[in-house]
Amino acid sequence: MKDTQDNIKPDKKSPQWAAYQDYINGLVIEGITNGINASMLFLKDQISIAYNKHNGLAPIFDIKVNL
Repeated sequence: MKDTQDNIKPDKKSPQWAAYQDYINGLVIEGITNGINASMLFLKDQISIAYNKHNGLAPIFDIKVNL
């Protein structure tokens, strides 16, 4: 945003500049949300017993309880 602002020198109070900032913020938020969603889906698969058995994977966690 700073590079764009430095190059085109917009009126910071104009509705077009505010709309542009909202658009860019939306893109950034969407990208972060997609990254978090992909990470959570990957983690869900990695801790799924059925997924691990189907793909021949070792469990990601090994918990031992001593009584």
